[in-house]
Amino acid sequence: MEEEQIETIQSAVKGWLARRDYSSLQFTRGYRNRIAVEILTTEQTYVASLSQLITGFIKPLRNSGSVYIPQDVISIISARLEDILTINTELLESLNARMTQWEENPSMGDIFLKLAPYLRMYSEYCSNYHNAIVKINRKIEESTAFVSFLKKCREEMGKGALDLPSLLIMPVQRIPRYKLLLIELQNRTPKEFKDFKDLADALVKISEVADYINDGIKLRQNAEKINALQKCFTGYVPQLSAPKRLWIREGTLLKIC
Repeated sequence: MEEEQIETIQSAVKGWLARRDYSSLQFTRGYRNRIAVEILTTEQTYVASLSQLITGFIKPLRNSGSVYIPQDVISIISARLEDILTINTELLESLNARMTQWEENPSMGDIFLKLAPYLRMYSEYCSNYHNAIVKINRKIEESTAFVSFLKKCREEMGKGALDLPSLLIMPVQRIPRYKLLLIELQNRTPKEFKDFKDLADALVKISEVADYINDGIKLRQNAEKINALQKCFTGYVPQLSAPKRLWIREGTLLKIC
């Protein structure tokens, strides 16, 4: 009799554990599904915004000659934008295709692992961003004609269109956003899932891209500081800018006689 009771209890415990594990797995899958949908929908919004930026602002600025801002400034503002749109359109197509078969293949790590190396092209754009937005904001403050031009461009894009500064910052924010979303997805992925390793490898690659972009930004800021220092001198001064020459410190020099 006691053995039957023990077997009954063991069977009940096993059943409870199985139901618990199943519920936990379903809970995890539900979270993974929501994160996957967020990755897809934010990418759709991002690609649409990139397209608006190029067709709604950049191309009209190029076609305007140098009426509002010099062409070299426009080149700085738009560096690699078309290339970025191309790679992100490819990423979006891959995400769309994967979501149509999500029940059979609920994974995204392999997609980001494949495209991560191409995201390095963001470096030039991100390095130029600060200089570009300063010039844009200065021109907005100085020129009512430029403000009217930007307003007209925005109106032609339709209701709900963002302004130029809001669109320009999006590529700068996108790589860190990928990293956060992939971390969140991996945290909700059981280690036995095939996607777990792909997500881990993709995160390594995305982190390397983020570091590469940040290093590029620092080098550009370093060069700008040295160029600004060069302009502080009068008369002949040897060229301060040189490969591998870094800005170390800024402070007050006290001469003791």
